[in-house]
Amino acid sequence: MEEAPRGADVVAHYEHATEDYELWSPGYNMHFGYLRRGLSPFRREPMLEEMNRQVRRRLGAPRRDDARLLDLGCGVGASARSMARAGHRVTGLTIVPSQVRRARALNERAGLGERVEVLLQDYTRADALAAGGFAGAYSIESACYARGLGKRDLVREVSRLLRPGGRLVIADGFYRVPPSRLGRTARGLLRAIERGWAVESFAEREAFRGALEEHGFRDIRFEDVSWNVAASVAHVPFVSARFLLRAALAGRRGLHRERWRNVGSSLLTTLIGVTVPWFGYFLVSATRGP
Repeated sequence: MEEAPRGADVVAHYEHATEDYELWSPGYNMHFGYLRRGLSPFRREPMLEEMNRQVRRRLGAPRRDDARLLDLGCGVGASARSMARAGHRVTGLTIVPSQVRRARALNERAGLGERVEVLLQDYTRADALAAGGFAGAYSIESACYARGLGKRDLVREVSRLLRPGGRLVIADGFYRVPPSRLGRTARGLLRAIERGWAVESFAEREAFRGALEEHGFRDIRFEDVSWNVAASVAHVPFVSARFLLRAALAGRRGLHRERWRNVGSSLLTTLIGVTVPWFGYFLVSATRGP
């Protein structure tokens, strides 16, 4: 999450919608899951934790106190806590004040307060953090909140914060082609999802690759994991139905428009299959050069 483009919209969205993610994940994993062999497609939380594990495996960072990880857009810290349980120290960044408070409370409750710190910082301008201070950085469905199709502000800042040889891993949705080449239906669907989640634009694959190369990253790899993610996407209608039932029982009290937009965009993701030729879910990994 970042402050530069439409930062106020992003903050407003998550100030109101964060609490609803507990319906999606008791651990507050605010992302889709990863289905691998041995996991059940009917059990959502293990798939969500598996996404954290897949990101951690691609980071390949040593478990040392001087090999700190950076969580770019950490939400309320579920992925950071997952990394900490695996032996890492993590600094998480978010621009949403309520997420900072909730994340810190959850970290303490989990006994991980000394291994995970959460800061109110924009991940495109993290001035409080020293250059070269991190062995790895990752973003799970939050890089999309940076500016533009190439997310250059984000990539530039991550390049500053990573030490030489440090790894960057991104898990997110990407346009496979420039949005201008999409048909009206596909573009309309994706724009509706973006607006509902207060996203300026998802990244475009080649524009993002160009930004990485421009800022000194090498060994760049895009892995299309759309089918691994699809099983967790299939859970969205059932979770949304629970949300709508709860909302109906509660009446209109407390239901801010951002909460409705959040559930609306989530439901629209179940239609994303019609845009598969133009859009996909990728795990992107790269190494900062010397």
